[in-house]
Amino acid sequence: MMRIKELLTSTMVGVMVVGTAVTAGTASAAESTSDTASVTQSASAEVPHLQTSRSDDADADAQQCPGGGSVWAPPGYRWGRAQSSCAVLGSPGHEVTYTWWTRGDVDACVGVRYYSNGEDRWWGTGCGSFRRVSVPWGNNADYPAIRATSGAGVLGVIVDFAH
Repeated sequence: MMRIKELLTSTMVGVMVVGTAVTAGTASAAESTSDTASVTQSASAEVPHLQTSRSDDADADAQQCPGGGSVWAPPGYRWGRAQSSCAVLGSPGHEVTYTWWTRGDVDACVGVRYYSNGEDRWWGTGCGSFRRVSVPWGNNADYPAIRATSGAGVLGVIVDFAH
């Protein structure tokens, strides 16, 4: 029992209730109702956010965690990969809409993570400097991700994305 308490105390940095995320900056401690377990949350630890698929929470979730990130698309058709700092908690029929754009005048070819029959796969969005695409997500919880490559330019290009 003591080992479980030590593991929880040392590894748990956030408390999640379905449909709600508590982040490190939001709460300083989470305590159980029993006297035998107490979990302290570090204010300096980074906690991934949770974005729910419920439409009534969509605006609040977007404010709490503007999902997305950046990836370097290397030249020579090698793939750079990045995942969002915000997880998506899907539901049956749920879709994730990705928007991506390049910095500068160099095009990139981008793929985005989606789900088919519970397995994550890559959806090719094509090449260019900007795209918006909605992909199946379903009843899955994961971090949206992209991969990008650049066939032009000697340095590649940075691709920013949002979801």
